[in-house]
Amino acid sequence: MCCFAVSQLLTFGKSIISLANKTEDEEVDDDKVNIEWPEDVSAKAKIIRINVQTMI
Repeated sequence: MCCFAVSQLLTFGKSIISLANKTEDEEVDDDKVNIEWPEDVSAKAKIIRINVQTMI
């Protein structure tokens, strides 16, 4: 059950970040960061955690 919750949070975080990276009306900006997602689930969680902490 815990693994399911973590996978759902990762999916949610990935969708938020990918939506933030996709903008239809903006020009391409060199400062934008496109995240290269690793295969390891714990590495994905660390990336999401860091991105969330920088938003606060």
